[in-house]
Amino acid sequence: MVKLGDDPKKYSLGQLDQALKAERKKYALALHNAINISVLAEPVKENNDALGYKNVTLFDSNQPLFKDKKVNKLFRAVVKTGADKRALAEYEKQLLDATKEISYLSKIKAYREKDEELPNGFDRSDDDPKLPVVFPRFVNNDVVKVKITMYKSHQSVRFDSGMVHVATYTSPLRDQDNQSDQARKDFEEMAKDQWNRFLKVATDLESKGFSVELENDSIHTHLSIDVKTLLEKYKCSSIQRRVLSGRQIRAEFYTLDHQGLLHKSRRESVGVLLIPNGMAIDVFESEPRRTRNDNLFMDGNPNEIKDGITDNEFSICRLYRNDD
Repeated sequence: MVKLGDDPKKYSLGQLDQALKAERKKYALALHNAINISVLAEPVKENNDALGYKNVTLFDSNQPLFKDKKVNKLFRAVVKTGADKRALAEYEKQLLDATKEISYLSKIKAYREKDEELPNGFDRSDDDPKLPVVFPRFVNNDVVKVKITMYKSHQSVRFDSGMVHVATYTSPLRDQDNQSDQARKDFEEMAKDQWNRFLKVATDLESKGFSVELENDSIHTHLSIDVKTLLEKYKCSSIQRRVLSGRQIRAEFYTLDHQGLLHKSRRESVGVLLIPNGMAIDVFESEPRRTRNDNLFMDGNPNEIKDGITDNEFSICRLYRNDD
């Protein structure tokens, strides 16, 4: 009988799932521990000894550090820390080792599921695995200033047929700590009122000649309308759908040359930047950036389509007429 610890190429699918679960746990634990010692205001104890320092957050992206008991991949910060570089390097090694093993096991599993033989010479990749953006890293010793820039990013997709998703209803979640009869009644009335308002958006769009589809996905109900009617009503060959996809946060690092003159790097994506205690570095946010060229599409564009489609309380996008 093959046991875990033997050559993974001999594992059954069940054993591969078990091994993958173990490696993912190692990955999550290494990331969690790295965040614990470098970001938390009062780091957790290590080896039952209290860490004799506090971390001070100089900048953060207003995202929770943890989400569903896991490190939030959207968390961004600059932190002044007393974290031990050697301890952080050990967690980095653990995470990279787990990443490499997860990749190896996943490839074996893919062949097993297809009932295919592994290629001759198949082994662990020599490629260097990458750290997640949120893994803490120290700034270089020669940095004297860090400028943080934030701006919105959007996803843009062109449609000339089919259905386009324009609105979403999210079912409200009941407060489990308040179970009184009146609280339940108030909640049910509120939820019913929201749902009826969402249905009215759908019926209003149908009355304007659109084909409407509602698709349920767990606590969400998505509303889509047909593109053909959009093109006919707005006399265009296609439409552009733009959705806010998140915020991009970048940093510029400034160093001094031998003459004492400041030099800056190109902008880099910011994850969790660490500044060692005792290192003098200025950290500041830039003034709000001018509108990016691709965002000019968003502001005051005469080709924007609203008409109850994208200007209701459940809208999740903006639509634009393409004149070409």
